[in-house]
Amino acid sequence: MDLQHPLTNLLSESISRLSRNAVDFAMSNGIVMEVENQSSCTRNFIHAPFTLFPSSFPKSDFDFVSKLQPHINVLMLRVSQDYDFLCESLQSVADVDDFMKKQLDIFKQSFSVSGMETTLGLLRSDYMINVLNDSPDSYQAKQIEVNSMAASFMGIGTNKMKDLYSNVLSNHSANFNDIVKRVPINETLSNVAKGLVLAWKHYGANPDAAMVFFVSNFDNNIVDQRQLEYYVYAMNPLIKIKRQSFTDIDKCKLSVNADRTLFIDDDEIAVVYYRIGYMPNHYPTEKHWERRLQIEKSKAVKSPNMGHQLAGSKKIQEILARPGTVEKFIKDPIVCDNIRKTFAGLYSLEMNSEGDENVKMALENPSMFVLKPQREGGGNNLYDEDLVTCLKDVGNDNRRCSYSYGKNSPQNLS
Repeated sequence: MDLQHPLTNLLSESISRLSRNAVDFAMSNGIVMEVENQSSCTRNFIHAPFTLFPSSFPKSDFDFVSKLQPHINVLMLRVSQDYDFLCESLQSVADVDDFMKKQLDIFKQSFSVSGMETTLGLLRSDYMINVLNDSPDSYQAKQIEVNSMAASFMGIGTNKMKDLYSNVLSNHSANFNDIVKRVPINETLSNVAKGLVLAWKHYGANPDAAMVFFVSNFDNNIVDQRQLEYYVYAMNPLIKIKRQSFTDIDKCKLSVNADRTLFIDDDEIAVVYYRIGYMPNHYPTEKHWERRLQIEKSKAVKSPNMGHQLAGSKKIQEILARPGTVEKFIKDPIVCDNIRKTFAGLYSLEMNSEGDENVKMALENPSMFVLKPQREGGGNNLYDEDLVTCLKDVGNDNRRCSYSYGKNSPQNLS
């Protein structure tokens, strides 16, 4: 893989023209995000952030992790359905993290009723390339995390970005066709929509049952959500989709009857799809937690259910990286070995000698590590001085158990 950037030999005028064409394409094709404003009369949108050229990623690693993904999906499903494993793995975190405690409590209260029922896993595995040296053979795809809830950008990214590169770069005077033809097809939008439609069909009891998208009152990624909604409609126009503010769920008419059928505003709900619910501020009152528990106990197909949400936590990622853990869920030793090859270095901060040593190691070389709280949605990780400040505060007591941390090699390429 040649890491020389395509812009190296382009004049600034040419770069400016490429940028303008790319932004025009993005704005014309819905690669946009909403900007919050105070006016009720207008809505403002800007193009979503994107790179002018596709990022380099070794094809061999891309093919490797693509073929591995179905096995990771199976792994995450089996983890989500293992009551004892999740409870034992997350108890030390729940003891010091109220948000994780409430999630684990809901899992415990609902598992005997619905924990083994059908759930829809819409997973996104994130990878970075670790470069050991200048040889292309030394590049390694390392899994940063598996997003098991509200994974986004299938609507405004994926094949839309392939189309952007194809249109903008192919029409430039420089010869970028070799780059364009190497951008892979990305069918994530259609596949996620297909998953939601199949979940609705699986529910099956009532053809008039609706699908609910739980969203926030304002989300700058609303176009991404809407693209998915419209794709579901295109696949099956008979499916009714409700957009329900989870922020206002304490005020809506929600009930679960004796046979565990979920109703919202008198509509029977077949599928619950969350684009919210992964941060503490998404549950401003106790009523929000009570409603989440009601939904978990219902027979609606959840995406995700609470087990799947917990399976995507940083702590579970850390524990799966320990020797022998993957083998509890996957019996094929070759598959286990291949999954393990993608794991980055992860370290425990439990209250034992190993955790003590790991705290010391991070404090001595903070630039080499990243400290992760049990949160999703981006912007939560701690680096460098922030990592040091946090560990000096919590490093000697059990509050450190609510964090996971791993290698943050400066050689990683995003």
